[in-house]
Amino acid sequence: MLELLSNTYSTLKFVYSSAKDWIVYLDKKYAENLVFLGSPFYIDRIDASNLSKDSDRWIDAIINEYSKQKTVLIRQEKITEIFPEKLLSGLDELTKNDLEDAFHCIFQLLPTPAAMICFRATENIIRKYYTKITGKSAHGRKWRTLLDELEEDQRINRATISYLDYLRDKRNEAEHPDKRFTQEESERVLLHVKGLLEELNKIV
Repeated sequence: MLELLSNTYSTLKFVYSSAKDWIVYLDKKYAENLVFLGSPFYIDRIDASNLSKDSDRWIDAIINEYSKQKTVLIRQEKITEIFPEKLLSGLDELTKNDLEDAFHCIFQLLPTPAAMICFRATENIIRKYYTKITGKSAHGRKWRTLLDELEEDQRINRATISYLDYLRDKRNEAEHPDKRFTQEESERVLLHVKGLLEELNKIV
């Protein structure tokens, strides 16, 4: 978790580096005293004092990073207002689980995994609605093909087309190996998934 956060937020890199240094130091100095399920062993007073000070610095840095206004969905209890049960009720379990994983990543300030999981959920959603709208199987069809055919359907309005275009563009960006998403970008993707669900629910 700390490594993922340090990759996303540069201000936490020192926390990850410092914690790794402590692990190496303690393992080297006290390795012979570390016995699993054995009697407790206490490090010396100087090490304990220094570790306590560094731990306080780590905690302060993490709390400070989390306190910044980085997310619209920072409070988990709001998610049921944004994604009410009636909006999710028609989804299969795999897609629901993917969205729950995306919510979890959003709350933990892990934007790149959140965005990637959103794209996976979106593809599942599009495949399901493609079959409902066209009556054809989505099996073996690429996402681009599905979107192109859906955009040609006269029953789909401009708002839905906009969501499809946005998600397609972002998904194309995600295919680049060096692409990382900001917290704001990942939330915007999540909210566009919500908008897509709302618009598609008006069609079928």
